[in-house]
Amino acid sequence: MTHVGSWRGGLAAFAGVGLLAILGMLGCQKDPTPDPKTDDNKETTAKKPDPEPLMKDHSSDPNYRFRQSFADATRFDQYADWEPVEQTMAKKPIGPMFEKIKKGWDDVLLLTSDNKKLSYVATLDTERGPIEITMRPDLAPNHVRSFVSLIQAGYYDGLVFERTITEQGPDGVVQLIEGGAPDGGTNPSTDGVGYWLKPEIHPEAKHEVGTVGASHAYEEDTAACRFYIMVSKSPILDGHWTVFGKVTKGMEVANEIFRQPTVEDLESPSAGRPVKPVVIRKVTVTRREIEGGTN
Repeated sequence: MTHVGSWRGGLAAFAGVGLLAILGMLGCQKDPTPDPKTDDNKETTAKKPDPEPLMKDHSSDPNYRFRQSFADATRFDQYADWEPVEQTMAKKPIGPMFEKIKKGWDDVLLLTSDNKKLSYVATLDTERGPIEITMRPDLAPNHVRSFVSLIQAGYYDGLVFERTITEQGPDGVVQLIEGGAPDGGTNPSTDGVGYWLKPEIHPEAKHEVGTVGASHAYEEDTAACRFYIMVSKSPILDGHWTVFGKVTKGMEVANEIFRQPTVEDLESPSAGRPVKPVVIRKVTVTRREIEGGTN
């Protein structure tokens, strides 16, 4: 059973904090999170990306956003609350995965040599059936490259859908499922393998049934590996979260995952923790050329 909470009370959470409360705070353009002291002696299992280089003028290249470097696309400093894990719940080591993604970033192409646009289709083989997600690099190219890179590194294999959200908003009930946490969602501060994506919030991105987006904490540049799939239409989320894909097959599987029995998340009363989380057994990805240059 899922739980419905007051949207004004900010009970639901993508990362252990109020989902709709976050939206209100973002609307006030304030950072609600104090800057905790960092532990300089804390060891991390993943290296930080190299310091961000001096900004270059790419205004003359209309396609630059489809070929941004890893350093340009990501946040290079570790955010204060991050608690790295050495391996995923499927026993995949985090450090080597980070290095593989960083080195192979430029190999995830979104344009051909003659500037024809490319996209990707991911298939999640779950215990309840397959879910096909068609990527939208036109909306969020770097989030697409990151998702593809994580898939190719085997990151999502063996992880779970760790949470469902049901929260009452001003335009209806916000309902979604969330997956991709390295530890299965037991600690909201573990998300990521050592890099975080700068936001790519697109004015044309809509939160419809099947929309796939990137979960993040208070700060918009803390999206990493967690993703969500909408099982309801939720326009209140438009303009606040990065959308990078949509379910094109298997929405009935996503709905079935959403309906699984849950227990209440004590930290986020409108979030449900599945009694038996549905496992993502394996994720595969294929590349295709976009006909006419658009999705």
